[in-house]
Amino acid sequence: MKPTSDTAAERLRWALAACARAQLRNTNARRRLLEALARQTLPVTLEALSAAPEVAGCCDATTLYRTLLLFTAVDVVREINLRHNVRHFVLNVPGRGCGYLICRSCGDITPLPPLQSLLQFEQRISARAGYTELRHELELYGICPACRRAQGRTPPANKLPVSV
Repeated sequence: MKPTSDTAAERLRWALAACARAQLRNTNARRRLLEALARQTLPVTLEALSAAPEVAGCCDATTLYRTLLLFTAVDVVREINLRHNVRHFVLNVPGRGCGYLICRSCGDITPLPPLQSLLQFEQRISARAGYTELRHELELYGICPACRRAQGRTPPANKLPVSV
């Protein structure tokens, strides 16, 4: 079931329905975690999720992490390992792109638009190999404009300052 629009409410409805299909109990903590994830359009860390208003105080970090792993196991959530071995999580909504532009300096994450050529490539591979429910993750790393401007004002890290 693909959401008809890309609002937090639609993403939450999709996630709750996906959990029901996976026969997961709809506990208060699970619902609150899904509400927090549905509000996010970018991958988010465990730390950020535990501080989200929907989740804060409803369960400890261990329960939150185990719930995220459960959601990952039933394909409701994607776990994405971006940089520095920090796990990020995002709802695995069908038809939603999973490509990101990541700043190597500050870690800022920007979503990439869905690439039609990549989607067509997936369809060709699926037809040729017989796989279904293909998905991909595309991560491009660079330096964001803000970091680039900041780097222009400071000497490169490999240069020693000149003493006068």
